[in-house]
Amino acid sequence: IGTNGLAAKVKLNEDKSYSQVKLNDEESKFENMTSSTNSKGSTDSFDNGSASEKLKSDLAEDIQDGDNKDRQASGETRKHTTLFTRVADFLDLKLLQDTTLLVLVLGLSLAVAAETTFSFSTPLILLDMNFGTDQTAYIMSFITVGDTLTRFLCPFVADWLRLEARSMYVLGLCVVLMSRFSILITSNFQMMLGIGLCLGMGKGIRSVYMNLVVPAYVSIDKVASALALQNLGVGVINLLISPLLGFLKDINGSYSVSVIVLNMATLLVIVVLLAESVLTRRKKNVRLKPGSSHSQ
Repeated sequence: IGTNGLAAKVKLNEDKSYSQVKLNDEESKFENMTSSTNSKGSTDSFDNGSASEKLKSDLAEDIQDGDNKDRQASGETRKHTTLFTRVADFLDLKLLQDTTLLVLVLGLSLAVAAETTFSFSTPLILLDMNFGTDQTAYIMSFITVGDTLTRFLCPFVADWLRLEARSMYVLGLCVVLMSRFSILITSNFQMMLGIGLCLGMGKGIRSVYMNLVVPAYVSIDKVASALALQNLGVGVINLLISPLLGFLKDINGSYSVSVIVLNMATLLVIVVLLAESVLTRRKKNVRLKPGSSHSQ
């Protein structure tokens, strides 16, 4: 009684009659089972696809988080580097890579700091050497007269002798150095007046060419930065030297040792500047020799 592969499509009644059976329920059940099977298969495939997509998205998020952390760390490093670079560029700290300029700045800073400390201590030194208040005032006046006259005359002398700023500055340091040594061995008032005049002349030369040595070496656009580094060095060395001189005076009971220390510092600056000048001239002469470039 089966038709088209179906188990039964007729129903046998009790009176031996039969009638057709509607298979809407069975067919709907079959269709539901088929659709549920298909939907389950599609759901499983969808679940598998969604799991794969989720894994990929998680992996992408992890990679993105790692990139963000690396980018953040590199950004912080770049920020610190940029800040230091800006400060270095603003102060022109690249100037310190020049050995000659570094020697000039340190030498000038040490000499200026020593001279400044001695200038403020000169009245105390004279009083400590048993000169009276009036005599100390006269000696200080002679120092001022020599300083003022030399500031006016030394440019003309330098032009006449054709000396550069560094040579004139070294000359001034030599005069100051000899005058300080003379103070230690002289107790005569008249001789001290002459020494005071020479000391003022040395101070005048030093004061005029103190701020011309560095500008004569660097280019015009670097003058401000170079002088700023020089003044910074003067301030730092002053902070170191002044307490040291007071400490030496308290230990020895006089300013003699302090003056000797200042003279040694000035002598060191003179030797360094002269040595640097000689080496620079030798390098220039070697470069100007014919065939030097071929030999190199």
